[in-house]
Amino acid sequence: MLTAPNELHYEVRDLYELTGDGKGFPAMINLSIPGQMSENELRAIEALARSAPRGACIVEVGSLFGRSSFTWASSAPDSTIYCIDPWERDPWIIELENTIPNCPKFGQDAFLRFTSQCKNIIPIRGRSPGDVRSWNIPVDIFFDDAVHYNPFLRHNLRFWLCFMKPGGVMAGHDYGDTWPDVKAEVDALAHELRSSVSTCETLWWVKIPESFIGVPWWTKLLRRYLPTRLLH
Repeated sequence: MLTAPNELHYEVRDLYELTGDGKGFPAMINLSIPGQMSENELRAIEALARSAPRGACIVEVGSLFGRSSFTWASSAPDSTIYCIDPWERDPWIIELENTIPNCPKFGQDAFLRFTSQCKNIIPIRGRSPGDVRSWNIPVDIFFDDAVHYNPFLRHNLRFWLCFMKPGGVMAGHDYGDTWPDVKAEVDALAHELRSSVSTCETLWWVKIPESFIGVPWWTKLLRRYLPTRLLH
């Protein structure tokens, strides 16, 4: 997985140096896909994806139209990308559509169209973690870009921490003062893991220590059978 020094913030050129020979590589991004991530943030996702082992399991929660999904899948073609999203046209999404010229109507059909060439994507329609309580696959990279406020954010991060592999990466979007719960929960997670928070603009990631022994089996069982209202 990605091995990084302790500096908090990375420029894109530094991310390239951390994942290869320092010469960089073509960006596996598609800015024509509607979304809210910048090119720099997508390039950071590309670098993280390329750091994953062959056959990795990458989980993305909050895939929207597929802008970041495309980058995960294209940058890690030997990995499986599970994209979890309800694909419902909530009011904020309709507002987003109105700000993007020629934006198609949001929904799973649009996501599938934009990511049609990514054969390693498995879409899962639903909300995390409530609709994936039966999950049982160890995860190399988890990426959260769904609900950015508590208690939903905390439940989501803690649920997926149960499945993280030692040396894996938990990551997400919108780390900053605009979403204080994101910053607080990510900082708490890093502190608990005795790790650090790295960022590229508002993209964040925390490396799971190699010494991580996982979450006790009974905690996973408890999360599976928690009332649905606590998991959405």
